[in-house]
Amino acid sequence: MRIVAGSLMAGAGEGVAYRAAAVTLHEDYDEINAWINDVALITLVEPIAFDALISPVILPAPGADAQDGAAAIVAGWGDTQPSVRSDQLLKVEVAVWNQRNCQDIYYGIGYPVYPGQMCAAVPEVQ
Repeated sequence: MRIVAGSLMAGAGEGVAYRAAAVTLHEDYDEINAWINDVALITLVEPIAFDALISPVILPAPGADAQDGAAAIVAGWGDTQPSVRSDQLLKVEVAVWNQRNCQDIYYGIGYPVYPGQMCAAVPEVQ
């Protein structure tokens, strides 16, 4: 497996490729309920060289809770709606939403919100 840093396109030849030494799945990941704990740690053979285009993600401190209304950025590639896929990296700024209110709404329509998941919404759509 290789990881490409510095590219905005999935599968594109631009950016800098790094070889993965190991992939560690979350200890509670379950393929049947793949949306829960769907995170992994990828250990690289060599460290990434940061520059003006490649920088680390700033994560909150372990155990820290996001505050209601705090700004967060969601970024990624993939499905943007049914049968529509983006190979270009997309991002949107969202506001963290009150977890209890979110759970109440989603449980009411049959979608539980699990521990470890974070609720957020585009501010003007809340």
